[in-house]
Amino acid sequence: MRENSCSIYSSKVTDMIKLLKPIQDRHRNAKVVFYCNHFNTASSIFDGLDSAGIQYLHSYISETSTIPNKQSLINTFASDSSHSVLVLDSSIPLEEYNLTWANHVILSEPLPTFAAEHSAIQNVYRSGQKQAVYVYQVFLSNTVEEKLSKIRDHSQI
Repeated sequence: MRENSCSIYSSKVTDMIKLLKPIQDRHRNAKVVFYCNHFNTASSIFDGLDSAGIQYLHSYISETSTIPNKQSLINTFASDSSHSVLVLDSSIPLEEYNLTWANHVILSEPLPTFAAEHSAIQNVYRSGQKQAVYVYQVFLSNTVEEKLSKIRDHSQI
């Protein structure tokens, strides 16, 4: 069962990396924010980004790291052109931070509520944003993810 789970994450991450490549090709200075709910997804994304040679920053902690300083992380993302991707734990509140340096948001999983999704997008699409903002939702077909997304979207009406 674990093997199947890994292959699902692998195909999903492969699709996200395929999505990321044209973004970077079309928009030379594009900055992309990935939101993840689970460390397993984020870890798979890290592996995919590493394999693709894409430099990134992230807000996740592991046994060998400490909780990143949110403002330092955002400042580095904004000012360092070598880091075009920021992978964020959707549970870390960033409402007070301005991520308008990014113009692409990729939701790798359905966020728990419509409000959480709206907040994640608003971190990038807010007052001061001078670029068009693109939002991508990457869900696997015929899975609990898709069903949760439909239920959540229906409940917002």
